[in-house]
This record gives sequence, C-alpha cells and structure tokens, in this order.
Amino acid sequence: MMDIWGSITKAISFIILIILLSPIALAQAGRGKLFMSGYVRDEDGSPRVGAKVVAVFGGRKVSFPTPTIPPSSYPPRFFVDRSDIKRETITDEKGKWTLRFLKKGKWIVSAFSEERMSEMTDVLLNANRRNIELILTETAAGFLIVAKSAIYDEDYEKAIQILSWFISYFPDSRELGSALFWISHSSDRLSRRKEDRREVIRLKTETFPYLDRLISDFPENEWADDAEILRIDIALRLYQMGHKEYIEVIEKGLSVQDRSKIDIKLSALMALLQMDQTRAIGLLSDIALNDPDPGVRKKVVLILGQSGVKETLTLLKKIAEKDPESTVRKAASIWLERYQLLFPS
Repeated sequence: MMDIWGSITKAISFIILIILLSPIALAQAGRGKLFMSGYVRDEDGSPRVGAKVVAVFGGRKVSFPTPTIPPSSYPPRFFVDRSDIKRETITDEKGKWTLRFLKKGKWIVSAFSEERMSEMTDVLLNANRRNIELILTETAAGFLIVAKSAIYDEDYEKAIQILSWFISYFPDSRELGSALFWISHSSDRLSRRKEDRREVIRLKTETFPYLDRLISDFPENEWADDAEILRIDIALRLYQMGHKEYIEVIEKGLSVQDRSKIDIKLSALMALLQMDQTRAIGLLSDIALNDPDPGVRKKVVLILGQSGVKETLTLLKKIAEKDPESTVRKAASIWLERYQLLFPS
C-alpha cells in the first residue's frame, strides 16, 4: 500500500513540475522566448560601457509637469510605475546590450549610467527586436529638481514617488545623499496629514532606513546633521505613540561629544525635555552655566523658553542674572518675564 501511495505522489509531483515548466507558466512568470537588443550611447554617439539597461513589462509612464521653482526650463520627466516583471543587463565594451527570454507585449526600456539616463522607450515586442538605440540625454540632477518642486508645492506623495525611483535607479549618484534626506522629510511631512494611526507609524518608520543610510554612508553630506536631527524628532513622535524602543535614537543623540555637532545634542535634549523633565533640565543646566560658547548657551535659553515647563524658571533666572554675555542674559530675561506671567507666584 505504501509503495502505491509513493508512486502516486511521485507521479503528481512530476505532473506539477511539467505544468510549472510549461511555456504558459513561464510566460506567466514573466519569461518568454523573445529577445531585444541594442546600444547605449552618449549624446555625441560614443558607446557607453557598463551602462545598466532596465526593461519593465506592462508598466506605464507617469508625466510630471515642469517644476514651479527656478530654473523652470526643464521638460516633463517620466517615471515607470512599479512592475512585477523587470529585466536588467549591463552593456559590453561596445555599448551593446541584450535582454533574453522576454514575453510578448509592451515593454518600457531605459538606460542608466552614472549621472545620466536615456528617455524611456516603448517597445512593442511581437518578434525579436535589434538595434534599439538608447541615448543618455537626461540627468540625475534634473529629477531632484522635479522632486524639490513637488516638496515646494507640498505634494509629498509625488515627491516620495520620484525620490524612491531616483534612489533605485541612481544608486551611485553624487546626489544620492540629498535624495535620502528629502524622501525622509517628505514621508515625515506626509505622516502629519494622516489621521490613521497605523499609516502615521508606517510613514514615520519608513524614514529610518533612508536616514540611517545617509548618516552612515554619507557623513560629509550637507544634509547629514539635518538627518540626525530629523531622526531624533521622528523617534520622539514614535516614542510618544507607544514605541518605546525609539528612546535609543534619542540616547544616541545625547551622547554626541563632537562640538561641531552640538545642534544634534541640543535636539536630543529638546526631545528628552518632553520625556524626562528632571533629567533634561539637569543636562541643559550644565550646558547653560558652563559651556564656553555664548551662542550655544543662547540656544539653550531658547529651548528652555519654548518648552513651557515651569521647572525651568529657576534656571532661566540664574542665567538672566549671571551669564557673562549680555545677549544671553537679555534672552533669558525676556523668557523669564513671559514665564512669570504664565506662572505667577
């Protein structure tokens, strides 16, 4: 009896294997019998070696209008929606590329190399196609201009779509660090418009891989410090929503010792002030009374003043009376007057 069932099981497995390997199944999995090939060239006609060629099946091109912020002379850009069927290859020493085992239908093809890409070309593949020319005419910087224009218009969903695409297709761009920051900024801003708690959490948590990558891989980028400050602010919001594990991000900010990154530490102290007032005021007091830089001490006064925490009154009074810098004393006195009206003794 066991031998019979064993034979039946093997037969069923063999039939399933045949079905899975059938032309119909392969086509459904995005594979077929056709191919397309061509060349990637620079605008001067020279072949581009090592360019990436990407073909997407059944996608569509989405047009975004000319940016509303200067410069405004850029033409519309096109982006391919996400597709489950995508093929990629690299050009050889002659700039030639070939994509095989393709199914019939409409493909959108484009080439990418360093800071440039070709226009997205529609290819209706009913038979093998050769000599498809892809000319590198577009620039990575142009896409960032479109994304920043969307941010300027507060269309954060559009900005996220553009920047996600940019990060995927320009992984070696010198503008990648900026793209990582602005997609995080856009996701955070979009989250503030959402009422669904799960959607807010999703959008905020999605920023961390981008911010972490920017901070670790591009420490000299102009947006690296801003990324750390943004990460702290998002961590605070998530902490307040019950995700206590994000305290680690704030603690990391508190541990900063580099004087050139004092704004990161102050941002962490601002966050701590909303979580543990006693500890935060103690740390702020040490900086306010002992830091040699009057600019830093004045920033602490601003943090104390904007906090609205009654317990900061004593510290503000001490700064107003004893700080050696007149501008710091004046700033503390202004906030002290406001607090005395807010919290009359």
